[in-house]
Amino acid sequence: MTALLLHFTRLPAAAQAHFLELLNHYLFASPRRRSQLRRHWHLHAPTDDGGDEV
Repeated sequence: MTALLLHFTRLPAAAQAHFLELLNHYLFASPRRRSQLRRHWHLHAPTDDGGDEV
């Protein structure tokens, strides 16, 4: 979790705002919508290329 927070602090302000917007959208979503969001993220997430493990 600490690595994630450190990575967040290195993001530009616009990227931090976008991340927080997505997080809030998820937190206030219904359980069904959360499942849909997780599926969408898994389908559209960048492939693991051995880079940053955040």
